Amino acid sequence: MKVARTAVALLALAAFVLVAGCGGDPAFTAGKVYLQQKDYENAVEQLKTAIKNSPDAWEPHMWLGRTYAETDRLEEASEHLHIALDRAPDEKASGECRNAIAYYTQMFRNEGNNKMEAAQYEMALAEYEKAIIIDPHNANSLVNLGAAYQNIGDYDAAIAAYEEAQGTTSPSTGARPSTTSRSTSTMIPRTSMRSPGSTTRTGSLPSRSGTWTRSWPPSTTRR
Repeated sequence: MKVARTAVALLALAAFVLVAGCGGDPAFTAGKVYLQQKDYENAVEQLKTAIKNSPDAWEPHMWLGRTYAETDRLEEASEHLHIALDRAPDEKASGECRNAIAYYTQMFRNEGNNKMEAAQYEMALAEYEKAIIIDPHNANSLVNLGAAYQNIGDYDAAIAAYEEAQGTTSPSTGARPSTTSRSTSTMIPRTSMRSPGSTTRTGSLPSRSGTWTRSWPPSTTRR
């Protein structure tokens, strides 16, 4: 099976060389083909080679980040996706990077939402934390994380997540969320809550229902 996948990759690479001539990096092209075949080990190897061949290029970092995200190597995924975004030469390239970041952020957040609906709050926390690793400044993920903490009774962590969400600027959107004009899916109504053994604290806390409603989908589809 591995031999067959390798043969397909080599055929695709040969076709690319015929079309693109010597201008394309064979390692980069092979890495993309391996990723599409879900041969992640070879994809990582080839994309790392492509980065060595072109240290200042953005695309090999984006594709390597995607490969790592597919295998739950999320710290490395986030690192390379954001390197790609920083090096993107124009708005089109930046858009591709933001879409990749948004796609994986949304994927993990959706998993968290499913766990919330099933009242599996600890498991929801784990999924929201994955989303935040990919995009540490995503307000929707932080609000949902706060809702999960709220549901398990960790109100200090919930408040910290909500406060962080109000002051973030997400690279995947390039915009800072407004604290005065939010969508209903991320509204943070004011309520009073008491954590065990503590005094009553008042802050911006979401209600238990609707806080973690699915938000905007990224414009890409999963490969």
